[in-house]
Amino acid sequence: MERIELADGQVIIGDALEVMKQMEASSVDLIVVDPPYNVLEGFDLDNVRWDVFNTLADYVKFTEAWIQECFRVLKPGRQMYVFWSQKYLPLFFKLRNPFTLKKILVWHRPNLVRKFTSRTWVYTYDFVFYLSKGEHVKVFNASFLKRENVDVIQCALPQSNFKGLDRRVHPTQKPVELIKLFIKISSNPGEVVMDPFAGSGTTGVAARLMNRRFILIEKDSKWKDVILARLNEANLGMRLEDF
Repeated sequence: MERIELADGQVIIGDALEVMKQMEASSVDLIVVDPPYNVLEGFDLDNVRWDVFNTLADYVKFTEAWIQECFRVLKPGRQMYVFWSQKYLPLFFKLRNPFTLKKILVWHRPNLVRKFTSRTWVYTYDFVFYLSKGEHVKVFNASFLKRENVDVIQCALPQSNFKGLDRRVHPTQKPVELIKLFIKISSNPGEVVMDPFAGSGTTGVAARLMNRRFILIEKDSKWKDVILARLNEANLGMRLEDF
């Protein structure tokens, strides 16, 4: 395990379950999770090996384990956002899950990045489970007038030809603006946001832009330099906005 201490957060290269087991209970204010979907078997395994499980039972065991640890480290009354695939929607409701499900959100991505035939339906959305540790939600900073609390959110999927922080560098990268919205609504400035499957570090980028602290955990060390570079890029963006 490698821990990189930054002024506003930590980047930890290591197994999420092992790292979270070492964390104090009730020490995190918000969790944003983009976990393995178990849907990428047959793709380039060098890039998506983390998403492939031997059996569905293995996937369930793994998922229940990280959910339990997230529940332990999250403060009471605080929230977790979980990205989830359409394929396993029914499975989510069968998991051993101590969280309270408050809402199922839909992230609609209008840009299509592959060519499909006209003989199949095209995926253009992911589910996002909005969960709470307990029934009572302590923080909800959405603006109704800005339509920030609608349950269908449209954000473009990052692509390699994009400029700026949404340039695609990771196969399952999420939009910075989408994560910024979750962070704005469910945390306050200075609080701690955790992402146990950090990938290219989008949650940390969004947290830095929103003046939150962050804990990013990523098992694959090849993403360390990418995460740090994108965090530096977020710093540059903040400095440019100051002038």
